[in-house]
Amino acid sequence: MLKIGICDDNVEIRRLLHSFCERFFGEDSCVISQYASGEEFFEKGCGEEYPDILLLDIEMEGMDGIQIKNILQRQKREVRILFVTSHEELALEGYGKHVFGFLVKPFDYEQLERKLRPAAEDLEQAKRYVTLHMNGPGRRVRLSEILYIEADGKYARFHLEADGRPLYGERSIGTWEEELAGSDFAMSHKSYLVNLAWVKQIRDTDLLLKNGETVRVSRRMKTGFREKYKAYIFRNAR
Repeated sequence: MLKIGICDDNVEIRRLLHSFCERFFGEDSCVISQYASGEEFFEKGCGEEYPDILLLDIEMEGMDGIQIKNILQRQKREVRILFVTSHEELALEGYGKHVFGFLVKPFDYEQLERKLRPAAEDLEQAKRYVTLHMNGPGRRVRLSEILYIEADGKYARFHLEADGRPLYGERSIGTWEEELAGSDFAMSHKSYLVNLAWVKQIRDTDLLLKNGETVRVSRRMKTGFREKYKAYIFRNAR
């Protein structure tokens, strides 16, 4: 079940966010935990109990929201954060991995919904898996771990975020393109199916990925790829 955390030192704001989150996700689809301080969050939100999505006040007594975000990032926790703040100028300090925007007080349900939806969609994408079969038992791989898929004859090589040798899938890249239709993957070249979440820059003849690797982009497919990338950026605008 989806785990939602609300960390704010204002009890009325916590109650309001709790009510809005139940409306957005559905009461039976999520577990919502409230924390009155950063210290309470780390005391109770440990191990497997860390939330999937955290609505986090920037300004709190003791440990503030920026400090909490920095600790979670150092620990490599995949907690998606939506900051809540009374002062929009503080938002610049909060940018970073897994930060999905800023909700400025006072707010209504529609404002929360617009800010929360990209985080919820990203979480859904991250939890999707594919199963690779190649001369042995299948191995499940999260879509979010895949940098790109490379054609290798009638098979395909999966290049992953983790260092190591690529994994092989027994189906062709065309079949994988069909399999992943509707997800954040796009063909940059007849031999490359790329995870848009990992693209940093589209250049003349290649793509620069966020981990420093490059992937070929063909002249024929470049325009279509660029349009899909722009649509991805728009959907996930922070």
